Amino acid sequence: MDRRGGREQLTRLSALPAVIFPIVALLTVAGCPGTTCPTEMHTDAARAIRMHRSLHRAVRGLRAEARVDQRGPKKRVRGTVLMMMERPDRLRLDAMTRFGPAAILTADGEEFAFADLREKRFLSGRTCPANIGRMLGIEFSPEDVGRLLIGQTPLIPAQSEHIECRGGGYMIRRTSPTGERQEITFDIRPEDRKRPVAQQHLRLRRSEVFGTDGKSIWNVEFDSYSVVTERNARQSSLPQGVALPMRVRLIDRRNGADTIIRFKRIELNVDAPKQAFSQTAPPGSRAERVDCRR
Repeated sequence: MDRRGGREQLTRLSALPAVIFPIVALLTVAGCPGTTCPTEMHTDAARAIRMHRSLHRAVRGLRAEARVDQRGPKKRVRGTVLMMMERPDRLRLDAMTRFGPAAILTADGEEFAFADLREKRFLSGRTCPANIGRMLGIEFSPEDVGRLLIGQTPLIPAQSEHIECRGGGYMIRRTSPTGERQEITFDIRPEDRKRPVAQQHLRLRRSEVFGTDGKSIWNVEFDSYSVVTERNARQSSLPQGVALPMRVRLIDRRNGADTIIRFKRIELNVDAPKQAFSQTAPPGSRAERVDCRR
């Protein structure tokens, strides 16, 4: 730049309001808001994952109502789903219409059952990801579905793990012995940035698994966190509540399914009826025993 051009630029800058300069200086020193790394950093990826899971240790189960929007290779399904989950592996999903349930899926840890009330079909078999996927369109075990509902992620086996600061939070990369890769992104609350790692509350934002060819197999995103408490807070094992995602988006590329869950209501640690996680064939339905192959 020549001298004349430099003088003209300085003249233009001097005409700006004086308040601009402190703002520019602040951004130069501090960086963009929300991108500053914590003062004390997690350096152990496995420990960070354990600490995140410990936040949900007292969540024994939930009962929820959600709006589900799923796009698959052949159709799009939208509607209200009533959910009931007891950890580690009990699950019940009721797909509702204004006239009542249209489909019911149950899993009690060993046996799976799926009643398609519109088609009058009743499928039963061993609990496995393929059978759970018959209703959900996403192939996960009941245990992993329960994790997804409370803002956790299924984990691939890992022979190596790496953690680094990313966007003011943490990025964890895990590699399996067979070459699959998983990326996990955590945010932390702004008030935790100057706290030691033991006091940082991690919130899962994204988890994605890649195959040995580098292509994504599935990914899940968590948004709109809200603190949920038990009804009887005085006797609750979660007196301060727990932050849960009110919006979960799961893309399962194995089955071409894109599912968005928007929770309308969540109740924690509700005692479910004993028979809630099993069912028998409705009268008039065609009963069929199915295996874990789709």
